[in-house]
Amino acid sequence: MISVLPRKTQSLRQLSPDPDGTNEIGEVLSLAGFSYVYFGEDFCSGVPFSRLDGDTIAYGEPQTTDEIFTSAVARFDQALAEPGVVNEETNQETSEITYLASIGKARALLNLGNFTEAAAAVAAVPTDFVYFSEHADAPLRIQNAIYNYSTGFLWSLSDEEGGVGLPYRTAEDPRVPFEDPEDVGLDGTTDQFILLKYDQAGTNVPVADGIEARLIEAEAALQAQDLGGMTTILNSLRTLQGLDPLATPGSFDEGVDQLFSERAFWLFATGHRLGDLRRLIRQYGRDQADVFPSGDYLKGGSYGTDVNLPLPLEVNNNPNSTGCLDRNA
Repeated sequence: MISVLPRKTQSLRQLSPDPDGTNEIGEVLSLAGFSYVYFGEDFCSGVPFSRLDGDTIAYGEPQTTDEIFTSAVARFDQALAEPGVVNEETNQETSEITYLASIGKARALLNLGNFTEAAAAVAAVPTDFVYFSEHADAPLRIQNAIYNYSTGFLWSLSDEEGGVGLPYRTAEDPRVPFEDPEDVGLDGTTDQFILLKYDQAGTNVPVADGIEARLIEAEAALQAQDLGGMTTILNSLRTLQGLDPLATPGSFDEGVDQLFSERAFWLFATGHRLGDLRRLIRQYGRDQADVFPSGDYLKGGSYGTDVNLPLPLEVNNNPNSTGCLDRNA
């Protein structure tokens, strides 16, 4: 994995007419932090991060999963240290990138098991804040790929998959809207259900938002054994969609089920679920077979045992890389 971050931020400082009056540097650092988060959540332990020194590649050493998330926190801290843009009317720093970095930092801290710190990081983020990955109808390379794959009958919305999946269709939850075209997918056999969360090729995708901030605070309450406080936060969010309130769970394990179900529905199709499934094993002691689909696969064979993505073959170009250090959650 190649990082050009030092050169990018250096160029922004050199070429910007007012480097301390723009939030672009903080935004770049935040997005760099998210790239580490995605690698840590999705890939096996052992991702090496290299950098470009001029035209020369300085090959990085493999990092453990915790080291990757620690690197992410460092990038978000750098972003939060940037001056940002000052609002001339209020003389206060514009908060959009501050909120983005705060949520990213909290997400990395959550993966590290630092729940109290994660909640503190997002305390000031308003619930209505959203930072989007922007898309458009043209050209093709910037279209919303989730929309394209859904309407192109390549992806279908699952329901209680593998005996442990959530009821994304049968729950009829407004957070996961879909339609049934009464047809099969491109393979000619799988029933097709089209996700409507992104209903146009130009629909933007949330990268970080205030709802996630509240979910992080709810998990901190869960970790503090405050099941009532957790449920209050979750129910406050549910009012945004007109959903019925949840009852306070009777045990910690029931609270885990409730929280991660709410995270799954609120954050559906935003790149969070694999990381959450791994955390259920790594942080909450769940068995893989109770978290990931198992048994017979609908198209033949059976589900495997992988809980993350292997490193791509291109990583072998790095002489320091020996592949995955482990395939653990």
